[in-house]
Amino acid sequence: MAVHRSKQNIQAAGYVTLILMCLNLALFTVQTESADISELKHLNVSVNLTLMTDLVFTNTVSFRCTSNNGNGTWFVFKGPSRNVLFQDKAIGSGYKESKFTMDYFSKDSIQISIRKFDENDIDVYMCSHKDKSSNQLNMGTIEYHQTSVNLTLMTDLVLENTVKLRCESNTGSGTWFIYKGLDHDVMFQDMALGSTYNQSKYKMEQISTETIEIEIRSFEQNDIDVYMCSHKDKSSKNLDLRNMEVYESSVNLTLMTDLVFNNTVTLRCSSNNGYGTWFMYKGTNHSVLFQDETIGSGYNTSKYSVDHLSQKSLEMSINQFDINDIDEYMCSHKEKLSNLLDLRTTKNNTSEIPSERHETQTHVAVIATVVPVIIIGIVVAVICIIRKRAPGCRREE
Repeated sequence: MAVHRSKQNIQAAGYVTLILMCLNLALFTVQTESADISELKHLNVSVNLTLMTDLVFTNTVSFRCTSNNGNGTWFVFKGPSRNVLFQDKAIGSGYKESKFTMDYFSKDSIQISIRKFDENDIDVYMCSHKDKSSNQLNMGTIEYHQTSVNLTLMTDLVLENTVKLRCESNTGSGTWFIYKGLDHDVMFQDMALGSTYNQSKYKMEQISTETIEIEIRSFEQNDIDVYMCSHKDKSSKNLDLRNMEVYESSVNLTLMTDLVFNNTVTLRCSSNNGYGTWFMYKGTNHSVLFQDETIGSGYNTSKYSVDHLSQKSLEMSINQFDINDIDEYMCSHKEKLSNLLDLRTTKNNTSEIPSERHETQTHVAVIATVVPVIIIGIVVAVICIIRKRAPGCRREE
C-alpha cells in the first residue's frame, strides 16, 4: 500500500513539473512576441505633413499632420527658424487665432487652416509628435493662384432655344450670386430664384462647389442682357450678350449626293435647336418616314436608314435609289420645320430615267450612222456638178 502511494506522489509531482514548464514556455513566448511588436512599432513610427488644398490667395489653405505614435503632444512650426505656430491647441506667440486654427481629427491627426491666404503665408511648415518630426512643407516651391470667378457662355444664342451660362470659381465653398442687367438685379442666390423671375424660365444647377450652370429656357429678346456672377464676395466680369450674335432657330434639309439610280442617295437635316426629336417626312402628304431612328409604317429599313451625326445633325440614306424615290422630303426638329426639298425639280445630269437614257443613246447611234452617208452623197453631188463629164457622173447617150 505504501509503495503504491509513493508511486502516485511521484506521478503527481511529475504532472506539476510538466505544467510549470508549459507555463514558463508560454510566458516566454508572450514576452518575446511583445518585445518584437514593440520593436516593430518603434521602427514604423512616422509623422507626415500633407497639403490638403490648392494655394489660392484670399482662400483658406489647409494642411494635415498625421502620426501613428499614439497619444502625445503636437507641435506645428513655421519658417526656417521653426517658430512654434501651435503646441497642441495653444497658438504660438505673435500669431492670431483669426488667421490660424488647429482642429483635431483624432489622436493621430490634426489639421491647420490658414485663413485669407497671402504672400506672408508662403513659408516652410513642419510638425512633430512625441519628438518625432515630419517632412517639411515648403510652399515656396508649390504653384499658387490668384482667386478668380469666371462667367462663360456655353451655347450659341438661338432664339426659342435653351441658352446656358457657366460660372466657375477657385475660391472654395461659399454663396453664389447671379445678376442680370446693368443694375445687377439678383437672379439667383445659390438655388433661390429672385422674386421677379419665373422658375419655368430660369434654372440653376450646381455642378460642384466651384461650378454652377444657369439655363435660360425659350431664349428671347428680353434675355439679351448683361450677366454677372459672384462667389464669396469675388465677382466675375460682365458677360454682355448684347454684343454677341443672336440666331433665329432654323432647320435645314440638304441633298448631299447626286441623284443616281441604283446608288445610295443621302439627305442631311441640320438644326441649331439643341436636343429634341427628329422627324423626316416623304411625299406631298408628309408621311412620316422617320421619328428619330424609328422608321414609319409602310417603309423598309433595307431601303431607308438614318444616322445621327450629332445633336444638331441627322443624315438619311435612300438605298438603291429608283423612280419612286423622286419625291418631296422635309424634316423637323423640336417642332421647327425645314425647307421643302423636292427631288422632282432637282437639276442633276445623272438623274435621267433609265428608259429615256436608252432612247437618247439610240438616237445618237442613228444620227452617227446616217450623217456620214448624207455628207458623202452631198460631196458626190457637188463633184458631179463641177465635173459634168467625169466618168462616174456621165450618162450613157
